[in-house]
Amino acid sequence: MNLEHIGFTALRTIAMYFFILLTMRLMGKRELGHLSIFDLIVSLMIADLSSIVLESDRGLLEAILPIAVLALLQLILAYILLKFPGIRSFAEGEATVVIQNGQLCDKRMSKMRYNTDDLMMQLREKDIADVSEVE
Repeated sequence: MNLEHIGFTALRTIAMYFFILLTMRLMGKRELGHLSIFDLIVSLMIADLSSIVLESDRGLLEAILPIAVLALLQLILAYILLKFPGIRSFAEGEATVVIQNGQLCDKRMSKMRYNTDDLMMQLREKDIADVSEVE
């Protein structure tokens, strides 16, 4: 590998980094734990497309175009889900109550494949020591 090729690869990497950073910012601010399934899929696909481009000799435009299309698709889907609550509830699902009046709802938890250890960990993160403290 010669010095020119290393420099070219470094520049492509920097360009892709800033393009992906811009793309992710345009798609909206979300915490990793709050990603919808659509956001997660788009993020994974962007990561995959980026790695393919960085490992190949394809032009930068060949990388930017599919990533831009994915970002646009995600923005369109986010708009549709915002405007149509019925579609949103179908696509993202409904919230499930797992603690009601201080009691665990075991059937709901098992239906969601959600275990007590994970629940207790999340409660401790919110400074809740006991399930009975939750309404």
